[in-house]
Amino acid sequence: MFCSSCGTQLEEGTLFCPNCGNPVAQANDTAQTQAEASAAQASAPVNPAPQFDGSTQYYTPQPVLGLKWAHFLGYFALWAGAVLNLASGIQFVTGLIYNGDASFIYDYFPVLQVLNIIYGVCLLGTVALNVFAALSIIKCKKQTGLLVCLVYAVQAGLSIVYVAASSIILFSFAGDASIIVSVVVSIVMIFVNHTYFNNRRDVYVN
Repeated sequence: MFCSSCGTQLEEGTLFCPNCGNPVAQANDTAQTQAEASAAQASAPVNPAPQFDGSTQYYTPQPVLGLKWAHFLGYFALWAGAVLNLASGIQFVTGLIYNGDASFIYDYFPVLQVLNIIYGVCLLGTVALNVFAALSIIKCKKQTGLLVCLVYAVQAGLSIVYVAASSIILFSFAGDASIIVSVVVSIVMIFVNHTYFNNRRDVYVN
């Protein structure tokens, strides 16, 4: 124990320094308290700084995709296509496509009548396919995209096969501009609808 004023070494419990006469107990108690506080502070654990582990994920909301095109197909286009295919199928099966000249034409090309009947029946079959595809859109079925693409694939395929077969029978190209445009449009629609419905798989889940 030392005097805080003159530094003289003192015995424990001495209240006044015999050298300078100043009280020493309070000063030493204060020094001891400060020493103990410093020791306690030094031994206290140091809290580490917060670390960013990179696990926090930020959610970016996805843009809402519209359904106007699907509604156009499901409530109008596919139904209109079904009606047109129904009318065309009946005309090919009955020969009305030739405006009363069917018997005359079939006398020269009897195989053409068979082809027209088969083609007409296939067109009637596409009516059901169009209806299924339209209802699939309305009811948000999982296979909607496949059915819609199948509608246009079948239409394009039937047109190509019919033109090729009838051209062989007639020994000349039996197609016209409307058929070519129809085939091109159908092929484009396949790619458009495949992309469109593939991007909306979370909507068509039933």
